[in-house]
Amino acid sequence: ELHQAKLRERGLHDGILALLTSPCEKARTYAIAYARAHAADMPVERLLRLADESRMDERFGETYDDTAKFAAEMLTAKAPRDLGLVYLGQMLEIDGTQEWSKRSILKSFGREDVPESWLVEMIYGGDTQRAFALEFIEKKYPRGAIGPAFFVRVLDDPRQRTHYRATREAMSALGKVPLASIDAGWLLSALTREGLSQGIGEMLEKADALPAGIDVAKLKELVFHPKYRDIALQVLGNSKLVSPRDLGLGWLLALAKRADVTLHDF
Repeated sequence: ELHQAKLRERGLHDGILALLTSPCEKARTYAIAYARAHAADMPVERLLRLADESRMDERFGETYDDTAKFAAEMLTAKAPRDLGLVYLGQMLEIDGTQEWSKRSILKSFGREDVPESWLVEMIYGGDTQRAFALEFIEKKYPRGAIGPAFFVRVLDDPRQRTHYRATREAMSALGKVPLASIDAGWLLSALTREGLSQGIGEMLEKADALPAGIDVAKLKELVFHPKYRDIALQVLGNSKLVSPRDLGLGWLLALAKRADVTLHDF
């Protein structure tokens, strides 16, 4: 009457699967054997929760490596394209599935199959996800093929304000492309953004010429904002970028009359 093949029709299927996180090892062993034979349709979301051994304690009150191993095996038995990028991306952060997930994405998905929006999500994900996204870009895109606009998109994401590592990687990538290839309006606006202003200022200071489209008048306006003054003066003081004649004698004389020592000395 209680043969495993009959448990689903008798309404016991879910009860048996609940034993996958039972504190009783014998119960878990029975549940795993049952799931292997009769629960191939377990939702991927549930398998992901069970496979993530690092979070088992907070989710189930204890860690069960036998169940985590079983769930990882069930996930990695599926075809990568059937799982899809969203689930494969989550598997990058699970110890038991991350290596399989990396290989599967690189082998089964070309760059035309991977939306830039997914890469952005990975860059703002965990350490393994971010590292993989950067590896994917390096392997699937010839040098410069992805373009600076992608990394500008990363930095324009609302999460940038609180995500130092993603900001660092995107700024590092922008620092490797010609400054003239980055939208001038964006560079100017980034000078006034928390977490970006210092890096953008350093990029501008190291440039051989001010990118076309950057309005010197806007930079001069920033001089009178204490928060952005140092960055603005740093750029305006580089004669390779802006000549004193471009600043104008009248404007410079007006600064010389200021009581503020920084402005006066400049």
